[in-house]
Amino acid sequence: MALQSFGAPSASFSLPSSGFANGSPLMRDAFGASSFASSTLLAPDLALDAGRNLDIGTRFDNYSGAASPFMSVVTAPYLGLANGGRYAGFTYTPNDAFTMRFGASLNSDWLNGFTIDPYSTSNGALASQTSYTRSLMAGMSLNVTDYLGFGVNAISSSREGVPLGFGVNMPSRSSTDAIGVSARLGLGDGWVTRLSYSAGLSQLDLRTSQETLDEKSYAISIAKRGLFGDDTVGFALSRPAPSLIGSFAGLATSTDLPPMVIARNADRQLAPRAPETDFQLGYVTNFLDGALALQANAAYQMNYQGQTGATAVSLLSRAKIKF
Repeated sequence: MALQSFGAPSASFSLPSSGFANGSPLMRDAFGASSFASSTLLAPDLALDAGRNLDIGTRFDNYSGAASPFMSVVTAPYLGLANGGRYAGFTYTPNDAFTMRFGASLNSDWLNGFTIDPYSTSNGALASQTSYTRSLMAGMSLNVTDYLGFGVNAISSSREGVPLGFGVNMPSRSSTDAIGVSARLGLGDGWVTRLSYSAGLSQLDLRTSQETLDEKSYAISIAKRGLFGDDTVGFALSRPAPSLIGSFAGLATSTDLPPMVIARNADRQLAPRAPETDFQLGYVTNFLDGALALQANAAYQMNYQGQTGATAVSLLSRAKIKF
């Protein structure tokens, strides 16, 4: 069995830097942010994975190897806390029915002459580290039959400092422990339904006090593979955790920004006050035996980022090219 995780050992280039599984990419974002992902076989059933500036949530939770039309928030929202930065881990697949994956991610924000933080008063030529996030992840997938499967993932993530662009309303420190479970049901003829549930416990340092958040996230998605050929189309309904913002950051920017856990206090500018409900429609297709992949996503969000009555519409299209 030829085991592949993040991708085959060969290299390729992609524009921009995420969204597609198992392409062994060495990638460069359209705006200059470089990304890298690779897998090296250590044994027939064990692979060493490495990457930088990736959507870890999507890649870590994708055991089937098929390109997903969804953002990672739909199936594994808390894994997105490890997005970006540098990742290293292992994938172990003793047989076709069982896969185990574990790894670590380190993400740092630096302020220097090439970056500008609108909330910072010290933008200058000297480099300084504004924040860093450390994450440990583990997960497994079990295929009971060709049509029924289960998955479990867990993450322990801690952050120190305020990320660029989030300002003084962000907690100076936070830590999150979360677990997610999912069930996959094949309906035949390429139709697949997935139910996901995640629970997270976060500890926030608000400088003046400590706040503990115990929150849940739910999602249901249905996807059809092989609609017009080598493609997948899907629809998802999700209820993200109230304090997890940035759920569709990838739809608004070209990079794979991590979501952030924030305080819920009503007197804070970014504080969520109402449960958010997200609808997402996604489509991904491949050409030339996977050398060219195109993806398009549309999202409609109710009570956007916890603001009562606020709605948002997001659109995204991106391409992946392998050389």
